[in-house]
Amino acid sequence: MTDGGEVSPADIADEYGRHVDSVRRALNRLPDLVDHDYGSVKLRSNHVAEYVYEAVEQARDATRCAVEATAKAAEAAERGLDETTSAFVAFCAKHGVEVDDRSDARLTLRMDGVRDVGRRVEQAYRLWCDAGKDPARLREAQLQPGEKGYGVAWQFL
Repeated sequence: MTDGGEVSPADIADEYGRHVDSVRRALNRLPDLVDHDYGSVKLRSNHVAEYVYEAVEQARDATRCAVEATAKAAEAAERGLDETTSAFVAFCAKHGVEVDDRSDARLTLRMDGVRDVGRRVEQAYRLWCDAGKDPARLREAQLQPGEKGYGVAWQFL
């Protein structure tokens, strides 16, 4: 539908395991978003389609981040990391912060897609210190903005 196509209420009902009357009632509550009659449903405009597409993408990204954060927290717990270190790992996974903490190299934080980088770095710093890690190591870390370019220069006070 986001590409300008149409779908029937029956197709929506089949795909999502709902009764077709339930789908029609739901569609009746969305008059500003969709045009529908008995056999077809389409989005009102390309503008609406763009918003719907963006919302779906954001939901997918949020779901992916939640799954990754849960998996990383579980992995940290299995490895026997203490609760404060697990909190740091889970925070990074939740907010898309990738940490390269090889002991033989400078610590690197990759902030791909992270918005409000300054605030996230401050939160990460507090969690890092709570986990008993060397604060100087994080202050000297290299910050990479990542592919989406949301990163900014940062500095700890």
